[in-house]
Amino acid sequence: MVEMIHFKVKSDSKLCNLTLIDIRSKFRCNVLACTVQRGDDVFIPTGDFVLQAEDMVSIMGSRADTHEFFRIFGVGMRKIPDAMIVGGGKVGYYLAKSLLDSGIKVKLIDSDPVRCEQLANQLPEADIICGDGTDKNLIMEEGLLGTAGFAALTSIDEENILLSLYVRSKISSKVVTKINRINYEDVIEKMDLDTIINPNIVSTELVAQFVRSMQHTMDSDIETYRTINDGKAEALEFVVNEGAKIVGIPLMELKRKNN
Repeated sequence: MVEMIHFKVKSDSKLCNLTLIDIRSKFRCNVLACTVQRGDDVFIPTGDFVLQAEDMVSIMGSRADTHEFFRIFGVGMRKIPDAMIVGGGKVGYYLAKSLLDSGIKVKLIDSDPVRCEQLANQLPEADIICGDGTDKNLIMEEGLLGTAGFAALTSIDEENILLSLYVRSKISSKVVTKINRINYEDVIEKMDLDTIINPNIVSTELVAQFVRSMQHTMDSDIETYRTINDGKAEALEFVVNEGAKIVGIPLMELKRKNN
């Protein structure tokens, strides 16, 4: 019912030099700015915070309200009609299934004939291509230039990185890169990659959610836990139990620490 979305403020955006309180007062957008990352610093902003170009902002709101926000400020309005996925492992399968369920056409490429046959049976609505997805000639033949989204999800990090860099040089669409090892995080961050996912980090967050819930079990039950902004901030969803100290107090009157 509620979603958190991260996006970068472009230099030509109406958000540049805008005070956060103006998003509600002037533009009537019912969203909450949760974090702003500026360089290496992460802020939990108050209403007088002024946005600047290149800020990485996370906002939260209902799906309708976030859509309205992006419509007003002209951010991320183009819906992706189709996507190409290279790598038919577990991540590739579940991503393809999720995209298909959202009405997005999927073309999935994998080099293993047996796996391709399994995927064809499990995902009858997807186009399953048996071939080397790292072969630039193949992906060009399969319509790369007309693809709105691309994901490199093979089991080899180097292949995913090189493939994504090539795709980024050919199309301006959304490109997702799966990287299992993060030993060279500083180097990877300097590359012209779009979105990087790391299955280990996702798994770690699920474990951390459980641990944090155990730590706070006296007063609350944590439902969802995520680290955001490269682990410099946390987002938590929790149930307030009867008898908790914060019950009956307006949010604005709660004693909160800075940031």
